[in-house]
Amino acid sequence: GLPLGLFQVIHGDHQIGQAICEHPGIAKISLTGGVETGKQIMAQSAKGLKKVTLELGGKSPTIVSEGVDLNLIAKRIMFVKTLNAGQICLSPDYIYV
Repeated sequence: GLPLGLFQVIHGDHQIGQAICEHPGIAKISLTGGVETGKQIMAQSAKGLKKVTLELGGKSPTIVSEGVDLNLIAKRIMFVKTLNAGQICLSPDYIYV
């Protein structure tokens, strides 16, 4: 139901990425990737003052403190870890007890 061309997913190398960042008809850039690529996207997009959203793969630690209900915490960690098949930026990758 979206207008044609409103949302597009484009795969490619750094040359494609640079062309997208510098294109005057593109107002928003969103990247899920590494920190170095995120820095390049931010720098290239800044020239045109584009809006940028970056998900750069932080490793989301979970810290479990002394005195908590371990059964409850385990259930909640598993719920968050499996939410959206684990494809969520708050999915815990490290658990420190």
